[in-house]
Amino acid sequence: MKSKNMKNKKIQLLFLYLAFSMLFFSSEITSAKENSSVVVHPLKENIAITKGKSVKKSLLIVNSSNKSLTFKVSVNDFRIIDEKGKVQFYEEEGSYPAKKWLIPQYSIITVGELDSKKMEYIVATDKDMPSKGYAGAIIFQHYDVKDKKIIGEPFGTLIMLNVLGKGISTGGTINSFTSSFLQFKDPINLSFTVKNPSNSNLSLTGDVVFTTVFGKEVDRFKTGQLDIYPGASRNFKFQWSDSNIFGAYLASVNLVNGLREDNIISSWTLLMFIPWQKLVLGLIITVLAIFLIVFLYRRYSSKILAGYLAQKNLQPHNNNFIGNTIFTVIYFKEQLAKYLLKVKNLQILKKH
Repeated sequence: MKSKNMKNKKIQLLFLYLAFSMLFFSSEITSAKENSSVVVHPLKENIAITKGKSVKKSLLIVNSSNKSLTFKVSVNDFRIIDEKGKVQFYEEEGSYPAKKWLIPQYSIITVGELDSKKMEYIVATDKDMPSKGYAGAIIFQHYDVKDKKIIGEPFGTLIMLNVLGKGISTGGTINSFTSSFLQFKDPINLSFTVKNPSNSNLSLTGDVVFTTVFGKEVDRFKTGQLDIYPGASRNFKFQWSDSNIFGAYLASVNLVNGLREDNIISSWTLLMFIPWQKLVLGLIITVLAIFLIVFLYRRYSSKILAGYLAQKNLQPHNNNFIGNTIFTVIYFKEQLAKYLLKVKNLQILKKH
């Protein structure tokens, strides 16, 4: 009984970890359908070391399926081929491909059903390695031990390495921060494009801040870690949702460079949010209020007018709203004149 409870607890923990990983880490490696039950954490790793140094790291493979799985482990170079961050694997032909500086612990690894396994790897730099950014990936693919065949699409961990030393450059620019100037639906969509003209991997973190046009802050949220590879541009999309937003706002993004914290890049944009649902409701209420005021006015003025016309022996303009309104205005004018005369007489009496 105790063994069964322990197994159930283990299953719950594995599924919780799987859900956590899927929620907080977005993979840039294409995963096949059969990989949906497997998660590698972390999905991305940023490493900065000086020439001739090495560092040992580890990753965790979580298998939430009901069967034991075996994977082939390999190392590849990768590059980003569009602004959305799509990854392309390739074999570097230069002097320092990823296979030369990225060394995984295993070439084949098996993870039991509803289990996880830790795997270490070493990042080792050569003393003659140029100071710049490098990109490698530890790749896992399902492996048929019997037929010795690789099955399915690759998945794994992306390693962004910066080799520190003379010659490395860093910094980025926000090429555009855009949003439709006039938006009618919640949430508000925003996007900005960051370009990395340097030769190092650029890792940014920061905030998107929303203020009124007068500078009062109304909301802010964290951007998370934004990675842009050397010579590449990345487009990042966000949404802002708040039930109380209405009118004109300034949205600004402020990002800090992880390699140089004194390097801050920022941009801003102006946006107008007019929720059409609220406008339609407000318009309906306004129209109803106007109709109610006109209706009450006509009822009240009809009573006043009837008495006034009876005194003057005049006939009302049956359905002529304008004509009857003129008589009503004349009546109120006469009543006002009488009131002013009464006030004047009272002032004369007080003086005597």
